Amino acid sequence: LGALIVFGSGSTATGASAAVSYAVSTRWSGYVAGGRGARFDRVAASWRVPSATCRGTQPTRAVVWVGIGGAAEPRLEQVSTQTECIPAASGDPGIVSASPWWEILPLPQQYLLRDMLPGDLVRASVTLAGRLVTMRLADVTQGWTAIVRRRPRSVTPSPTDWILEHPPTCS
Repeated sequence: LGALIVFGSGSTATGASAAVSYAVSTRWSGYVAGGRGARFDRVAASWRVPSATCRGTQPTRAVVWVGIGGAAEPRLEQVSTQTECIPAASGDPGIVSASPWWEILPLPQQYLLRDMLPGDLVRASVTLAGRLVTMRLADVTQGWTAIVRRRPRSVTPSPTDWILEHPPTCS
């Protein structure tokens, strides 16, 4: 898939222990770094936007994201790419599209109005500085970088995540 880098802050609690583990569910798989007292102020990853072949009559999608929070936490700051298959009505192959987006839960995702194709190489990061969240997504193949800064009411500095959602639905 790509590479993941996790950065801990200087304010990590004494006696904190952080561990990276691989996690799988029926809807997603990926890596989660966290642990008792662990705090992170930056996570970065790179990956290729998944390719897809449309099959059947139902729309499908695959989402790759990196973020801070999530897992069992109610808060999540993430930057993502999404590949989607929209089937054609007449048995034609359908339409494959790729989109970049960001999200700070509990608010809905916000799409970045940028061109992206399956197979593009992307580099993404989420950085916390107090309550300031900076989400950066660069499409190396297309040659653009988007930076989004927001100051939500609260943030969750642990765990960090790198996830592929809906892996069986796109190839």
